Formats: sequence, C-alpha cells, structure tokens
Amino acid sequence: MWGTSVIRLLVVAAVLMIAGSSPPPRVEPQGCDLSGVVQLFVRGTDRGSSGTGFAVDSGILTNAHMFMADAAVTVVPNGRADAAFPSRFLAVDEGTDLALVELPIDLAVTPLAPTAWVPQGTAIRIVGFPGPVQDVASMTQGIVSKVWTNEMGVRILTDAAVNPGSSGSPILGNDCTALGIVHARYESPFGRTIYGMGLGVGAETIRAFLDLVNAEGED
Repeated sequence: MWGTSVIRLLVVAAVLMIAGSSPPPRVEPQGCDLSGVVQLFVRGTDRGSSGTGFAVDSGILTNAHMFMADAAVTVVPNGRADAAFPSRFLAVDEGTDLALVELPIDLAVTPLAPTAWVPQGTAIRIVGFPGPVQDVASMTQGIVSKVWTNEMGVRILTDAAVNPGSSGSPILGNDCTALGIVHARYESPFGRTIYGMGLGVGAETIRAFLDLVNAEGED
C-alpha cells in the first residue's frame, strides 16, 4: 500500500475532445443502490470536518478539501450509524478537489457514467450526509443546469440543494451511475453564494484522477 500523495492532473485537453461527443438520451433516474455512500469524519489536532464519499473500484471517492495532514479518518456506512471504521487518505489532488480514501470494508461500488455531458434539464439526484451523524443518507433532486470545462476539468452546475456535509456526494444520473461528485455551493462571479445551486466535478475528470492514482500505485 502506498502513502498519501498530491497529484497534479493535466486533463482539460482530453475532456475538451470528449465534449464534442453525442450525449446520452434523457432518462429519468430509477431506484439506485445507495449502500456504497458513506459519511466521512476527519479529525485533526485542532479541528475536524464531516462530509460524504462513495465507493469506487479503488477506494472511497471524496473531495480534497476534506484532507488534513495526520488526521484521523472514520468511515460510517449508509444505514449503519452505529458502525465506524478507521481509514486514511490514499491520494489527494487539490487542483481538481478530488481525493481517495482507503476502503476499510466491502461496499457496493457506484459506477461512473460514461460522460458528464448530458443535456440541460437531465434529472439528477444528490445523495449525501449534510449535517451531523445520520443513520441514512439524505437525497435531494434537481436537474443539470450546465456542463462546462475550466482549469479543474469538467464541471457540473445543478439546482439540487447542496449543504455543508454534502461535499463528496455522488451526482446520480439516469441509470444510477455517477455523473460527477459534489464539490461546493455555487458562487457568483462577485463571490456571493447562490443558495439552491451546487457545483460538481464531472465523471471524465474523476476517471482521469483514478486512472493516475491506480497507475502510480502500480509503480
């Protein structure tokens, strides 16, 4: 097992090539297996935070802004508030705000969507743990308002509610695959938080991050 690393990704050019591909047809999301969504607690020496993550093939995907050096990480599975498992960060990329946490137990994997480039108005659901300890993950619904690229890679804007603790939540699309991961509340160009709007990092950028992490782990 390899330790924590900070990874810089150069993926914008690649995702711009993908942007021209045809988006999938709009389909309303159906019932999804949410057992792989977890609540994360990160406790440092003088502060702590909580958020969300979800299981992928190589670990638990969450946000880099959850990371604290030498912090204790605890994983609480969905529906099992009485069960807590110690873990640790495996990889962190501040440039895309993505991080990977070690998988302490077997969890259902949430597959990534082939692309985040879905039509405006596509129905989505965000599943996560805003607030204190919860027995079952909360769900908010909305639509994809916009998909674009910037220095972080592929970005998703949605009108589904995003609150503190929602960081790291999967943005579930038409077939229960993850179109992206919640990153932050939306802020206007003037720095004002726009409540009721959330930002996510798209599946293409997530996949590039995980591929690079996996490649480094094989070295």
